[in-house]
Amino acid sequence: MRDAVTYIAKSNKKALPVLTPIAKAKKQWQEVANWNRQHMTFDRGSHKYTVDGETNKYSVSELASVLLYGEKSEANGNMVASGTVGTTVDDLLRALLSNTFKEEDFAYLSPDLIKQAKQIARDIRKELNATFKNGYHIITDEATLMTCGYVNDPFTEEKVLIAGTMDMVVIDNKGVSHLYDFKTHKSNYDKEIKDTDKYKTLTQYAL
Repeated sequence: MRDAVTYIAKSNKKALPVLTPIAKAKKQWQEVANWNRQHMTFDRGSHKYTVDGETNKYSVSELASVLLYGEKSEANGNMVASGTVGTTVDDLLRALLSNTFKEEDFAYLSPDLIKQAKQIARDIRKELNATFKNGYHIITDEATLMTCGYVNDPFTEEKVLIAGTMDMVVIDNKGVSHLYDFKTHKSNYDKEIKDTDKYKTLTQYAL
């Protein structure tokens, strides 16, 4: 199915444009992007989001880490720090999947890492082609993929802002959006919290 506006001909005149399901979904996501650009910013240095002047207390990864290790543990700090690395890899994969990759934009990364990322991107494409045989559209624009909301702080029970960026959205030919989270491997939490509810939640998150 074409991902463009389809015109239905009646007699010798063009009817009003009819959007395909993919095009309709893309339009909806564009509205999300427009809102995000007006209200949300992301600072890569601090790995913090600001929404209408309010800075988030936790990112999604930080909240998962806090629930697992506690607010001030060394393990939590390591996991949060790895978020910056993960963001870089996510950026690389998104650029490869959207065909906007430029070597100069990632000159600070090792050739081996870029080579691995290119293979991963090919594998993802192969999987998407097999899953969505009737067509799909990938969204990788960061402004579109940012999201935010409020949750109860696990320590104070106060409502706190939480924010993050989805790694990728795929719209299928029926207009259904599928959210993807990039993970290079599953984290091994078995030694510390095996068979606990937190383990199950975090393992699902890491799939």
